[in-house]
Amino acid sequence: MAVFSVAGGLSMAVSAATSTWDGGGSAPSWGLAGNWSGDVAPPSTHDVKFGTGWASGKTITVGPFRTARSLIFQNASGVTLSGGSGSNIFPDGQVLTLTTGDISASGGGTITMDCKVYLGAPCDMNIGSGTILHMKRPVTGSPEPDPNYFIHGGIWKDGDGEVILDAINTFEGIVTVADGKLTVAKTGALPYTVVWVHGKFYSTPPELHLNANVTVNLNFLLMDKESLVSGPSTAKINIGAASLRDLAEVDVSLGGTGAVEIAESASVILHRANTFSGPLKLEQGSTLTVHDDDRLGASANTVAVNGLAVLVVDDTEGLTTHARTLSVPSGSELQLAINGSLNSKLAGAGAVVVMVDGFGTVDLDGNNSGFTGTFFSNKNIDVTSPNAFGNAARVVMENSKDIEFIEDIEAPATDLESSSGTVITLNNRDVTLDALRIGTGSATTLQLSNDGVNGVLDLDDVIFVGSTGSLNILGWAGNTLASTGDEVRVSSALSSSELARITFNGQPVQRLNGELVLKP
Repeated sequence: MAVFSVAGGLSMAVSAATSTWDGGGSAPSWGLAGNWSGDVAPPSTHDVKFGTGWASGKTITVGPFRTARSLIFQNASGVTLSGGSGSNIFPDGQVLTLTTGDISASGGGTITMDCKVYLGAPCDMNIGSGTILHMKRPVTGSPEPDPNYFIHGGIWKDGDGEVILDAINTFEGIVTVADGKLTVAKTGALPYTVVWVHGKFYSTPPELHLNANVTVNLNFLLMDKESLVSGPSTAKINIGAASLRDLAEVDVSLGGTGAVEIAESASVILHRANTFSGPLKLEQGSTLTVHDDDRLGASANTVAVNGLAVLVVDDTEGLTTHARTLSVPSGSELQLAINGSLNSKLAGAGAVVVMVDGFGTVDLDGNNSGFTGTFFSNKNIDVTSPNAFGNAARVVMENSKDIEFIEDIEAPATDLESSSGTVITLNNRDVTLDALRIGTGSATTLQLSNDGVNGVLDLDDVIFVGSTGSLNILGWAGNTLASTGDEVRVSSALSSSELARITFNGQPVQRLNGELVLKP
């Protein structure tokens, strides 16, 4: 039925003449006058109604070219509208044209539209409780939104029942799931990239559901109230270059076990807690902003990066709720804007860059034994886990930021690379570092503390990557060496000029038997 806007976005029906099917003809064909009330086939200006005085389970042949204002199904469980001989004609595929686009169904059971449908206007699909409207053939048309009803540009789904889109459709306009369930049964069934799933006017939480092996590409997805996007493990939601956001702060939105992808160059905001347990993938150039872990899905899922992507966590707790995996494969880079703690597992051979402006320290306390890439930070880092850097190839501290190894946490057998002014604090004894790279710039400080207990620092190598960097090693507890037992060893064939750039407690150091050994 035609609609016009009223306060709150609801619609009101405009009355029209109705042709009612009574099935009195010699064959179940739309074109036979005897099948209609008054034995008059419906003119194109009428609403067409099925279900009164007729047996359910019928298949009605529509014919190649029929037009009606709208379709009404009442107590017509099992009815099928078949396209007939003209159903496969293309581009003249509009077997059934609905000039207002509206379809209503009630009474329970399944109603099958096995004919092509052309929408001459935005379509209201009002499907009652227990009723399924199965659209098996292509739906086409180019409806434009009512200028006074901007959200109603393509399909508006309401009623507690379900609509199944099960063909490669080409209709245009915004898809709105206001009530009940809209199921996407085939990739390409949801052609338009703007979807609004909301429950503003209705009590039943609406749902956009993806069947198995279905991918939906959305440029803009609006979530509201207790709305839900769900699907099985083989389903995938690809969110494009716009914001995914809600209009109300209720913690239900993306669910199911399927994958969620943030498309290439997209900028997406996840405002609400999500329950999906499938992988979340960030494509090249994308930026994803979340408030906390709950926005990234269930605890066991993986956040993977393909190329260079940015994950912004705008909560001071960081990523602390779930021990999920942040997977960064070789050749990819995850730029992580985070405050607070990071206990999500790092994995892969790519680069993880912690890059947050402002004050504070990032606590690195996850078990990252599967990480073999490069870790960069322009943020102060407190290391509170023995496997915080895993098997990282390099750990690089930038912009005069500090890294502190908290009590009894052994520093990794990896490169610790420091740039201008970095302080590296080792709060444990008997530490072995595979290499320490000293960047160009002012002095880098390696600060040692072991609570007064004797210990050994063994630097397998010291590498100067520039011509002006220097290293000052501060002694054990209180910046002084204990009287016995403490020593610092640097096994490196340092040149005389490089050796001159290393000091211990501000004093020059000497080579002893080919090694640089600092001890009392």
